[in-house]
Amino acid sequence: MSAITAVCPWGEVIEARPIAEGLEWVFTASHGGIHVSSDLLKRMRVQETPYSRGGFFEEDIDWSLVAVSFPDKFTGPDVQAAEDILKSAYDGKYRELLGVETKEEHQLRLFADLWRAGAVAFADGLSEH
Repeated sequence: MSAITAVCPWGEVIEARPIAEGLEWVFTASHGGIHVSSDLLKRMRVQETPYSRGGFFEEDIDWSLVAVSFPDKFTGPDVQAAEDILKSAYDGKYRELLGVETKEEHQLRLFADLWRAGAVAFADGLSEH
């Protein structure tokens, strides 16, 4: 039985597997997901969805919110899979939900920053003449 809980939103926990301190996979007869301790839950940007609440994140999509919130507690391939799932499931809301940039957004922002810096330098050069 789970060290954290015996019951979850999907029913009675029949198996629990620790991931890291404060995180564990929980399984019921019908579904499962990740349970996040209250201390870790406070550190997550997204703490609830229509399918996940009370520190329980369902196994299909919302588990990935946990993986990207605590990437040091998951394998690199798991974190990459989680990012891919979230980008697909939440589409344009990905950045807003997690406060992160996609690789493409990061490159565009860097380009815009360089362009602004060049425009300022050009304008400064014009004002000297």
